[in-house]
Amino acid sequence: MRLLLVEDDADVSAALKDTLEAKAYTVDVASDAEAGLRLAENTAYDLVVLDHVLPKMSGREMCETLRKDGIMTPVLMLTVRQETTDKVAALDTGADDYLTKPFSTDELLARIRALMRRPTQIRGSVLKVGDLEMDTVKQIVKRGTKDLYLTRKEYALLEYLMSHGDAVCPREDLIEHVWDVSTDPSTNSLEMHIMSLRKKMESGGKKRLLHTIAGRGYRMSASL
Repeated sequence: MRLLLVEDDADVSAALKDTLEAKAYTVDVASDAEAGLRLAENTAYDLVVLDHVLPKMSGREMCETLRKDGIMTPVLMLTVRQETTDKVAALDTGADDYLTKPFSTDELLARIRALMRRPTQIRGSVLKVGDLEMDTVKQIVKRGTKDLYLTRKEYALLEYLMSHGDAVCPREDLIEHVWDVSTDPSTNSLEMHIMSLRKKMESGGKKRLLHTIAGRGYRMSASL
């Protein structure tokens, strides 16, 4: 899944980006709210992690602007303020949840997982397609009883495909959600990762679950 991190502290930003990418999220970073706003208005993010105190405009102001513009991407607000009134104000401007600094990595990841489940309510922590199973908390993928060892990008791509059930995922959506803002959409990186996933999932003569839908994209299905 693709996240936008808006944080002006370079050290904090780098640490959070490393943490999130280690969990197979694709992360774009903005160092102020104006840059974050431009990215959020032009990219289909799955979640925004937004610091409350930012240069040029506050995180609350950025969140409020997003909601006024009709952008309903889930927002997790990071704040150093303990007062209830500040937390209520953050929620009232459109944030979906808040996390008070300092926080643990485990809590941050748990809050992100919870928010990313909330909009659709279509999945729990375990995704299944046929005999393929992905535990998104433990980040374990199995085909039957066999563990599949995936790269971070393969894992992120498979999670996106499996989370969309039987729906066809267009190539453009996969590039936008799984790769970062610097990716050239004309490259064949997606196709190479699809080939690698199929090789790993179909090892031992297993049935194909990842299908190419000509002219439309890719689909995970056990019934095709």
